[in-house]
Amino acid sequence: MSRKIKLTRLPQDVLINMVDSCPSLVDRYTFAKVLGLKEQIASTHLSVEYELDQALKRIRSNAYRVDLSQTTIYDDLRTVVHLMKLTSHRTSLDFTHTYIHVRGAIILSDLLMSDCSLHKLDLTYSYISQEGTKVLFKALKKNTSVKTLILNHNNIEPDGAEAIFSGLCANSTLTHLDLRWNRLRYHGAFWIAEALKVNTALTYLNLCGNLISTQGVHYMCHTLIKNSTLTSLDLSCNDIDSSAVGPIRGMLDANTVLTMLNLENNRLRDRDVDTINKALSANKTLLTLEVY
Repeated sequence: MSRKIKLTRLPQDVLINMVDSCPSLVDRYTFAKVLGLKEQIASTHLSVEYELDQALKRIRSNAYRVDLSQTTIYDDLRTVVHLMKLTSHRTSLDFTHTYIHVRGAIILSDLLMSDCSLHKLDLTYSYISQEGTKVLFKALKKNTSVKTLILNHNNIEPDGAEAIFSGLCANSTLTHLDLRWNRLRYHGAFWIAEALKVNTALTYLNLCGNLISTQGVHYMCHTLIKNSTLTSLDLSCNDIDSSAVGPIRGMLDANTVLTMLNLENNRLRDRDVDTINKALSANKTLLTLEVY
């Protein structure tokens, strides 16, 4: 025997009072969306944006004074993660010089695994290290929003590069990856090159200052002979010498996608530069070559 249940919608003022009585901003926003209260959604969204700004300001102001035994900066990071899940207007987060370390990377990984609007994440000088890199790129395997990731000066090293390889092989959204000054060395270059054999999304890669040396260039050039996606590559300040000229020229002879190559501040001599320039007579794609 079935029984009919009659649902009665509560009066508007009662619903509004219910939303206003929610203990947290996150709860108020969520409840207002469920109940379809447009004015409350709009007003709460403004509060979300305001609280998000305040949390980011607190993180910046505490960055240089933070004691890792204290949780203030990490509480604010959790607030940012919760609020970012509620807004579709904030597409970029800049944590430059915030020193969030591995613990902060773990908190941010929760945001990367969610369905959020984040398109750009800058963690320059955040000291997430190779362990934080492993956490972030594990999350990026599931992320479908972040297009630009900046990880300059984070002590990623070769072990972290292996985690980047794993993440890039599974990610099809990230297009810009900046890894300047992370001591990847030639071991790390190997993993990045291996990732480019699989990844079909990355168009910009910056490996400046990673001491990948000539061996690392060999790995990169071998991959770029067949890669059909990457258009911009920065290999400046990498201790590259004359023995890398052959692989570079061979890559330029075969590659039909790369439009920018930076080889500045390496140990290339004038005759090396001349040899590389000769390859440009056959290459009709490269628009910018920086060697001095």
